[in-house]
Amino acid sequence: MELEIVKPGTSSRYLKLLVYGRPGVGKTKLLGTAADDPATFPLLLDVEAGTMTLAGHHSPDIVPIRTWSQFNDVYNYLTTEAEKAAKYKTIGFDSLTEMRKMQLGEVMRTVAATNASRDVDVPSQHEYTKVSGQIQKLVRYFRALPYHLVLTALEQESKNEATGEITVKPSLGDAAADAICGYMDVVGRLIVSQEGQGEQRVLTRHLVVQPMGNYVAKDRSGKLGLQVSNPTIPQIIKTIYGDSNAQA
Repeated sequence: MELEIVKPGTSSRYLKLLVYGRPGVGKTKLLGTAADDPATFPLLLDVEAGTMTLAGHHSPDIVPIRTWSQFNDVYNYLTTEAEKAAKYKTIGFDSLTEMRKMQLGEVMRTVAATNASRDVDVPSQHEYTKVSGQIQKLVRYFRALPYHLVLTALEQESKNEATGEITVKPSLGDAAADAICGYMDVVGRLIVSQEGQGEQRVLTRHLVVQPMGNYVAKDRSGKLGLQVSNPTIPQIIKTIYGDSNAQA
């Protein structure tokens, strides 16, 4: 039996990136920068209906997602329509937080339709656990595809009841957040700094990719430093993979 043996870093040349942060820091805009380079051109799965921020700046192809089954449609398109999908180099999810809310709503409507005693607006731990597993499974399937994968999410504070420690992580529920962060090559918290006042004010976005303080972050490549200032998707991929970038 022959074994496939590879060296570290050569088994995949596709970036798997999760960007999270507060509302309005520019997560969608960062995802949209993938459209600035044909080598990273994206298909953006828009769950949040928040792509207005890209108008006039970036022009990704966008699939509005309103039901969970549409993710299956996109997956089947990417895996069976290779010629049509060849223009896409990056798949973007905007956002995982909204995906979780959408699927929890679908699950609860089904539960309430079959059990009159259940309130559609009051999920139990069982439903939260079910949706957590569904999101993890979906991300694993898309992660395995030969595309760069960029996920966005809002952030949440999570408290360890035993120690009282507060951790800032993607807003997905603890189990899904921890698992999906583990799947990714790079996990970055997007923040904004300000210099100057009034008309002289300059805003700079920073993607923090090292676990400083109580924030979840990581960079398996070791090439991005502590943070990337004014990040773009083409810039991040070029920094990690060089000019021979991926299989774009």
